[in-house]
Amino acid sequence: MSQQHHEIDDQLANRINSGAEEAFRLYYHEYRTLFFQFTNQLVRDVEVAKDIVSDTYLTCWQLRGNFKTMNDIHSYMYITCRNKAYNYLKYGSGFKSKKEVALEEVRAFLTEDTTNSPILRDIILREYTRELRVVLQQLPEQRRNVIQLLFIEGYSVEEAAVKLEMSRELVRTVKSKALAQLRTLLKDSFFLSLLLVFLAERDNML
Repeated sequence: MSQQHHEIDDQLANRINSGAEEAFRLYYHEYRTLFFQFTNQLVRDVEVAKDIVSDTYLTCWQLRGNFKTMNDIHSYMYITCRNKAYNYLKYGSGFKSKKEVALEEVRAFLTEDTTNSPILRDIILREYTRELRVVLQQLPEQRRNVIQLLFIEGYSVEEAAVKLEMSRELVRTVKSKALAQLRTLLKDSFFLSLLLVFLAERDNML
């Protein structure tokens, strides 16, 4: 997304922050389909997804003074829709375990509707990258560098090998060991652990 686009979005966020209803209506019409698709991928119920997104927009408007940038608004919408969907999956449609709920989110993240939305992918990755960066500090330097390049900075195995002055085979070996260690460290964050594995498998990196 261009710098100019960011500036336009933040101008819209400023108008929403100041209570401009027409600005919020514009945001609603621009992004409601995006959040509906994501939520519906989680709950797999059109009416429930519509209700969740509508309720979330309502609370977003009520809290409008807390948002300074468009990223703040996007993050609030994503996190709240996700949490409401979690609650529905846990209590409203028959109990599902935390792992099952996380797996639904991974599927939603990787599905065509959301994968083709760079905005939503950026929101999701931004939220979980914060957690991943903290956990990465617990890895040995070589493993940390490989995961940083492959999963946070988007390098291919070949590009990471050149950057780190390692063979491609060694990059793959280090990555596999790092993922195994991360799955242990992230045992309480099923989504992030599973997402790393799914992304690796999708890119034929395992």
